Amino acid sequence: VAFVQNDTAFYAFHGIGMFIDRITNRPRPVSTLRGMAMLHPETIQLVTLKSKGISSVQDLRERRVWVGAPGSASEVNARQILRAFGLSYDAIREVFLTSAEAADQLKDGVIDAAFIIAGIPTTALADIASTRDLLLIPIPWAVVDQLRAQYPYYTSVTVPANTYRGQERAVETAAVTAMLVTRQELEARLIYDLIKALWENVDRLAAAHASGKDITLSAARRGMSIPLHAGALRYYRERGIR
Repeated sequence: VAFVQNDTAFYAFHGIGMFIDRITNRPRPVSTLRGMAMLHPETIQLVTLKSKGISSVQDLRERRVWVGAPGSASEVNARQILRAFGLSYDAIREVFLTSAEAADQLKDGVIDAAFIIAGIPTTALADIASTRDLLLIPIPWAVVDQLRAQYPYYTSVTVPANTYRGQERAVETAAVTAMLVTRQELEARLIYDLIKALWENVDRLAAAHASGKDITLSAARRGMSIPLHAGALRYYRERGIR
């Protein structure tokens, strides 16, 4: 069992994106990958410091922007969002660092902006906001709708006001979704029992982290980007979850 983003699962199942065979340039699908449950939004937070004078994605031209690790799902998301605004790496100064390095350099003003993809509130951003004036750059829902037309795994979300210190207004943005995946060959009874245990104890997740409140049985199949495992499908059918 693994936690992945639903866009990464889609790429893996179809053998596209970072799962293309770089030698033959052909798809290398992970055809035995199966879904178990959709969990919580992985919110795409495009962040900067107010002192940088950046208020929109278009303002990222010629700026130093952290886009994630090379070839990672985060970098793919960054590329897709930049493209939706008519930008590419030719228009920005892309930066590849570890997430910890990116947080430090954003806090110190070394980089100008960063794509942070995580559940909210994100601890690293809360730490930065505790001492610096953090700014979330909106990705308007109209643009998210355009993204979804091409990449169906995106959803529209709002970062509520006061998620971070000094953030007085709610911010529109996009999200992908964290999900549980497994392999087709695992026994259906085992996966059924794991799913049953998850949903019968979901209140413990809500008590552990703010994102846990977004994990609900009613949304367990919403945004599922690959086929369900037979054991999971049986459980959801019994519970009337479509």
